[in-house]
Amino acid sequence: MSRLIGGASSRSNDLAAIREEDDEVFEAIHAVVFRLYAEGWIDGLRIDHVDGLAQPEAYCKKLRARLATLEKKTPGALPRRAGIRRGRKDFGC
Repeated sequence: MSRLIGGASSRSNDLAAIREEDDEVFEAIHAVVFRLYAEGWIDGLRIDHVDGLAQPEAYCKKLRARLATLEKKTPGALPRRAGIRRGRKDFGC
């Protein structure tokens, strides 16, 4: 399992990919997050390394839209991208 989790020292050929653009996979990998958000246990998300996704802008839009469907229970929560640096593209997270 540690080879799947990896970290900053992992080589790119040691990493696993998840097809988050597939709706069923997206829901499955975010199920716990969405439940915690809907129940009010969390009020925001930290998104690390979104620029490593094939379509980061589409992912951020999809995540925001999905959270908006739950927003009545936890108003005002937003996903936030970590590690914002000058000159880097903002993907909407």
